[in-house]
Amino acid sequence: MDKQSPNVLVADAESALTHPIVSGAIGWTMGITIGALCQALWLWLVLALVCATGMVFMGFRGRPRGVRCWAFLALVVVAAAWYVVRSERIGLDSIDHVLADRPQLVQVIGTVAGPPNLVSPQRGPFAQFSYLDPVTRFELDLESIVVSGRLQPVSGRLWVRISQADLAIRRGQRMQATGWLSNLAGPNNPGEFDFRRTARRRGISGRLSLGSSSNWVPLDAPNTAVFDLSWIRRRFTETASTSLHLGLTDYRRALGLVQIVLLGN
Repeated sequence: MDKQSPNVLVADAESALTHPIVSGAIGWTMGITIGALCQALWLWLVLALVCATGMVFMGFRGRPRGVRCWAFLALVVVAAAWYVVRSERIGLDSIDHVLADRPQLVQVIGTVAGPPNLVSPQRGPFAQFSYLDPVTRFELDLESIVVSGRLQPVSGRLWVRISQADLAIRRGQRMQATGWLSNLAGPNNPGEFDFRRTARRRGISGRLSLGSSSNWVPLDAPNTAVFDLSWIRRRFTETASTSLHLGLTDYRRALGLVQIVLLGN
């Protein structure tokens, strides 16, 4: 096999990186990453104006390479602004408008977004030694809510907890549930991990607690063909995590860092 010279390899790499699709993907990824670190929307709008001015200036000077450079920076800035707007925007029918500091009794209609799980009611390292009966947890995509005797359409997703094992719930099941709606609890002490940020990234706004299985009734047969992007993403993440465990059996200390860098968990 003929070996290519280093100059040829460098030229191929530069050609691949300057391809519009590759450059666009890199710029968009960089923008989302930077937008997560700095969520000052006014700053991104000012930078977008600067980038647009730079593109126009380079265009008048007849410098196509400069136009491409400013266009790449503009793409990064637009991606950052898009991330900030998407993460901070709350729709008019969002469940966030209903959530309050104190739990409130509500009735909701929604669809089970993912497979339900039977877990221990206790949390922490000693949860597996709990003698209490398991509880059921799942995610529910909301359609409407009855609060204070008033029915209104609502959007968003909740974590639902039933205080007993319930094997009748299926992914795609449309249901009517009555329980206590509450906000997600923040960290108990300064510096502790804020679980609400992880929930927000998954689109979870609050929690609904049901006392028993009698607090929900099915409305339609489970639709197993429901397209759930978050479920697909979790499946890919689980498969990739399993592959990392198999491939790094001799590097257990580095496994956690590699999972954070590659998978974000």
